[in-house]
Amino acid sequence: MPGFEGGQTPLIRRIPKRGFSNKAFRKRLDWVNVGELKKYLNKKEKSGEKTDSVHDVKLLGKGQIGKPMELKVRSASKAAVSKVTQAGGKVLLI
Repeated sequence: MPGFEGGQTPLIRRIPKRGFSNKAFRKRLDWVNVGELKKYLNKKEKSGEKTDSVHDVKLLGKGQIGKPMELKVRSASKAAVSKVTQAGGKVLLI
């Protein structure tokens, strides 16, 4: 029989059991405030990443936005959406 170890407690029963973890499959989001958006986009440009759409970002509403921007983000707070639309921009949720 597979798992039979001659009378001692089998290995599968000796090892402590832990719950299921979904850590390997979760989506990691960068949190970016509206006021720090320009600095975040500059950092992305310097690292060579595309900045036309920032997909894995949650946009938060702290700070002010200076110019109208069209953003594609994973999620955004209500305050952030209202600040971007007041500046003349758009927030598209993916």
